[in-house]
Amino acid sequence: MAKSAETVSVLEQVHSALRGVPTLALIESAAGYAALPSLGGATGVLRLVVGHIDFMADTGLQCDSDESELAPLRFGF
Repeated sequence: MAKSAETVSVLEQVHSALRGVPTLALIESAAGYAALPSLGGATGVLRLVVGHIDFMADTGLQCDSDESELAPLRFGF
């Protein structure tokens, strides 16, 4: 898993360092969310994953108990 995924180049470096092992890209910031279209197409990325606690801290997002405020992030993938 590549934490704080924000750029294709870093994800491709991780993939190379892991010698081709598929990678989960952990989206934990507004920058990562903005880069979703390119991150999903990065070489070696198997899945995009939400790190919602860090995302909320990065963006200042406050959620109710059902976390419905995160739906656009979760379903934007």
